[in-house]
Amino acid sequence: LITDSQGNVEWSNPAFARLTSYPDHELEGQSLHSLVDRESPHQQELRGAIRNRSDWEGELLLKRKDGAAIAVDTSLTPVSSNHDVARNFIAIIRDLTEKKGLETQLLQAQKMESIGQLAAGIAHEINTPTQFVGDNVHFLQEVVESHLHCLNEMQAIRQQLDEHQLDPEQTAAALDRLLDPDEIEFMREEAPAAIEQSLDGLQRITRIVGAMKDFSHPGGANLDKVDINHLIETTATITRNEWKYVAELHSHLEEALPVITGDSQLIGQVLLNMIVNAAHAIQALQQHSEGQLKKGRIDIYTTQLAGEIEIRITDNGIGMPEETQRRVFEPFFTTKSVGKGSGQGLAIAYSAVVDKHHGTIGIDSKPGEGTTFAIRLPVTPAVEEASVA
Repeated sequence: LITDSQGNVEWSNPAFARLTSYPDHELEGQSLHSLVDRESPHQQELRGAIRNRSDWEGELLLKRKDGAAIAVDTSLTPVSSNHDVARNFIAIIRDLTEKKGLETQLLQAQKMESIGQLAAGIAHEINTPTQFVGDNVHFLQEVVESHLHCLNEMQAIRQQLDEHQLDPEQTAAALDRLLDPDEIEFMREEAPAAIEQSLDGLQRITRIVGAMKDFSHPGGANLDKVDINHLIETTATITRNEWKYVAELHSHLEEALPVITGDSQLIGQVLLNMIVNAAHAIQALQQHSEGQLKKGRIDIYTTQLAGEIEIRITDNGIGMPEETQRRVFEPFFTTKSVGKGSGQGLAIAYSAVVDKHHGTIGIDSKPGEGTTFAIRLPVTPAVEEASVA
């Protein structure tokens, strides 16, 4: 595109017309702002660049004539006159539809990889409560059969009493044979406990399955309201079998933490990668120490800051040297053994936090002492601030 100094279209090439489905004569004279979707990020930055006659580069959502939005990468460059006054802007626009689709596929593939790695542990987590629910149901089945037999016998005794076939002493003796005090006391203690344990087991299964359903859902492009504390609890449930044998996990969640606007699927993937990595770091230190160390510890904190929330995930695992810390967010970089890690988890975490949510992610680690990841996410992201403006 070529626009005037106010950002009004003066010329467009056929590729832009094909991208937006606008004929040339309909594009001419339109403001560049009017071609940008109202939900687009960085609108204010674009306006500021045109107002200040300055260079700008960033992502936008472009509106097609049919109303659909297209993700595009935009580079805006002012063209100056002899007096160094910007007369025009040249906008180079690149369609990101295929790139965004590949990113979504990569994220979903990484999520499925995570689920695959956790599958055996999740099956074990479900199997344990299933077993004691089954045992308790068999016990309650025996209790019901015993009580039905007792009721049938008592019904027969009552009938014999009505027909004067038994005197009171015979009736009392027959009832005493049925109503064993020790057995009654045993039933009073064990039957309610069996029911309570079964309900608890079913709740655990429901919680695990619900967490898996939430996590494995492919998600969408739209932002939603995210309860970070709930997401942490869900992720801890999913990953329980990864950390429960090597560490204790403690959550320190601020109760009044506000919900944020973001992509819950992306943030959930970040949390899962962080918790699993923390468990692996503790396990690595234990193996390095030849099993002499006790269980490690993973602490997760949430805190409300000015316009942001902070999530800190701390472990007392093997830690990282400075060289590793500088490279830890690089794609395909991993310190784990072959088959243990793909090197994609922290790269995706960085992209999710920084690129997608305009947050920050930092690392503080010392070899042999542990690691802390600090994630900060804006409560209201730039995309919403721009649409309001």
